[in-house]
Amino acid sequence: MMKDAYVKIAFFSFLFIVLAGFVIHFFCLTPSFSCGYKIANNHIDFSFNIYSYYPMTINLLVLEENFPVEIKKIFIYYDKNYTGPEKRTTWGLFDHLYSELQIRNYQGNIKMIATQELKSILIKKLASSQENSLSEAIVLNTMAFPEIFKELGILIKEWVNKGGILFWIVGKSKFEAQNLTSVFWTKQLILPFYKDCVASKNSFGSKALDLHYPFIFNGLNISMVNFLKGKVLGKIKYRTTSVASIPLGKGYAIMFGGSMPFSSKDIAKDIAQLVISNAFCSNIKQCKTYKIRRFKRESFHEEINYKFFKLNQNLIIYIYQIGEQATFFKKIQILIED
Repeated sequence: MMKDAYVKIAFFSFLFIVLAGFVIHFFCLTPSFSCGYKIANNHIDFSFNIYSYYPMTINLLVLEENFPVEIKKIFIYYDKNYTGPEKRTTWGLFDHLYSELQIRNYQGNIKMIATQELKSILIKKLASSQENSLSEAIVLNTMAFPEIFKELGILIKEWVNKGGILFWIVGKSKFEAQNLTSVFWTKQLILPFYKDCVASKNSFGSKALDLHYPFIFNGLNISMVNFLKGKVLGKIKYRTTSVASIPLGKGYAIMFGGSMPFSSKDIAKDIAQLVISNAFCSNIKQCKTYKIRRFKRESFHEEINYKFFKLNQNLIIYIYQIGEQATFFKKIQILIED
């Protein structure tokens, strides 16, 4: 009897600690946030209040959405024959990306798929009379694409053309990267490097979105990215960027110019930022940084001029915490009407 009593005490003590931790995290540590806006005379008066229990730095982005985008399904390609680092980094990418999307309030689905399921998804979508409408994304790890390229490369290109979104981690191999990208684009997109393959200088896009992916083993030629009407989103070095988004038909290919890092957390964070903000296909019009003090309610006001924005499209205000341990993200969409 005494033993049972000790077990019950231990169980309820553990339960109390877990619940207390939950309450502290969600009701004490999560910053409180409220916002409001008024539209008049080609501008938006946007104001927000924030109270934080710890000091933090936040970015406020204003983006012009070229067309409605909502990625409802994300598929990560995984080959069952992967061993060693390929297996570890791909599963790590899945775990980290799932977590990063959850803290950003992502409402869609994320799933690991193998070759046959990927092929089925591509064929089914291409056979459909409906456009993808930028609602599905495929993530291809460095080692994946060369293995399946001969069979599925053309299908993936057609799928992107129809409105698919491809997140492609290109890899280290100059030969493979140039051969594969030539199927998607006839122009020279890749500029390979054999040393000094880590970029550290921010582009406007990487600073605005707090993107960290640095590798340029197969750096993306900035001049060619601009020629293809793409967006430079990564770190920059020489004439290249580590991340770029390039339109292809009605879809987009978001290219990472190197291999998967040993830790896949940073690249998962970068992909999550692009998925939630829609920055891969939207124009970043404004970026402002704020320092938030702890235990003090801060109030801010921004006047956003949308005179030259497209009518009947969304203006996105994306507010997020900068840093490795960021947990605060807010996205507001405002329809610009005549």
